[in-house]
Amino acid sequence: MNEFKKEINTLKINNDTLTEMVKLKKNDVHQEVTQKMSKVEDELKRYIAHQKAENSRINQQIYFVKSEKIILQSQLNSSYYNQ
Repeated sequence: MNEFKKEINTLKINNDTLTEMVKLKKNDVHQEVTQKMSKVEDELKRYIAHQKAENSRINQQIYFVKSEKIILQSQLNSSYYNQ
């Protein structure tokens, strides 16, 4: 009977040890995932800021090209009517 009690006690100790190891591993994984998510969020914010700046630059170029088009059309129309 004592041997069974020893075996049960050993199993309980092993269970407690494994439970603690699982908790520690879970905490490690959680911390690692949290850090990686933070890095991904930072990278995404940088990408969005860069994309907004690029969009602004392209919109300025579009505005400039449209302005040039209007000027050229105006010059073309005035030269056509002046002939």
